[in-house]
Amino acid sequence: MISVQAQEKNVITCTICTDLVTILDENLTNNATIGQIESVLDAACDILVGMEQDCKDFVAANLEVVIDLLVNEYASPDVICGSLMLCP
Repeated sequence: MISVQAQEKNVITCTICTDLVTILDENLTNNATIGQIESVLDAACDILVGMEQDCKDFVAANLEVVIDLLVNEYASPDVICGSLMLCP
């Protein structure tokens, strides 16, 4: 039963991560500032009832790395979230 819960968490964290990275990528493409991007991502985190702070902490801790991977490595959301160990 524990492995099923762990697997479900991986699917959830993976989906959240890929969604956040996709939102980030779209905002970068639209020339949004870092402050604007943080606001958009924080708003996205606010809809994750029970996980809001974990989501915001993830954004704060990983925003620069993710931007670098998107801009300089042209990495996809799946690749980025996999490298952050958030996807199975």
